[in-house]
Amino acid sequence: MMTVVIGLLTLCCVLACLLPTLPQQQWWVRAFDFPRLQIAVFAAALLFAQGLLLDTQAQWVQAMLGVSAACLAYQLWWIIPYCPLFPKEVADARGGPRLPTLRLMTANVLTPNRNADGLLALVRASQPDVLVTLE
Repeated sequence: MMTVVIGLLTLCCVLACLLPTLPQQQWWVRAFDFPRLQIAVFAAALLFAQGLLLDTQAQWVQAMLGVSAACLAYQLWWIIPYCPLFPKEVADARGGPRLPTLRLMTANVLTPNRNADGLLALVRASQPDVLVTLE
């Protein structure tokens, strides 16, 4: 029973890795472009469970370990460039003379919301250069 569960979890991990490679634009396919860290953690936990709970001498288990390791490596390939240990592409800004700034404020206002005075008070207190309101 445990092998079936781990096999199904491995299949889910593989699907989560492969779906974003499809040229489809449906939301349920593109949604897998974003949780890369979560998928990597899932693949690492799956590798640990496979090594701990299954007979690693069996060829099908070794294949499953390889597939899970490949999923983990693929996700890490996407994640590593954004980690602090990876070299930065853009240097940090150095302190210097204070340059002019642009202050933006956005407000999500609903049509039934009639608390215009609250928004106006917030705008007066913040003094933004640009105010964007949207529903």
